[in-house]
Amino acid sequence: MINGLQHIGIGVRNRDSSYYFYNNGLGFAVPISMHTGNCNGVVPIIKENQQRNVVIALNPYGGGLVEIFQYITKTPVPPPPEVDFTYNGFLFYGLKVRNVNGALERIKNYGGEVITFQNKFSPMDKFGWKTAIFKDPDGIYGILIEYPESNVGYGGRKTRIGGVEYIAIGVSNIKTSIEFYRNILGY
Repeated sequence: MINGLQHIGIGVRNRDSSYYFYNNGLGFAVPISMHTGNCNGVVPIIKENQQRNVVIALNPYGGGLVEIFQYITKTPVPPPPEVDFTYNGFLFYGLKVRNVNGALERIKNYGGEVITFQNKFSPMDKFGWKTAIFKDPDGIYGILIEYPESNVGYGGRKTRIGGVEYIAIGVSNIKTSIEFYRNILGY
């Protein structure tokens, strides 16, 4: 049974410039591995062994890690220009924050793009939750979520961005997908 989200992998055009954003803009400030190597474990998916530059980093305020990788033996392909959330697969990741507006300013200062400013999160509005959407410099979507009981770091109202809290996955059959995630993966 799966008991949490350990990390997400993010393909980028340039590992070092992308890590600059994830480190300074999003707070993934503790690199636990930075290397160049082959990706043997995913050959059944990508069809041939590719070399890539990788950094795996954690956020000291908790949540899942990020694995930022850049293929160096083939040209990285950017995500579709506009995500309309109707296709299957990875859609976006979510980060827990303290102070959505401060986090958006930080994201913008380090090369991210603000898509929506702070909004009430309608399913949890009565609890005071807030959200905002951004894109990283490679065009990958992220969502910030702030809620009153958030325990992201210390320091009063200072801007704190935690690690990956969740991912959104588009599916073609919600009933079958719920059965799979509940019965096979244990969510």
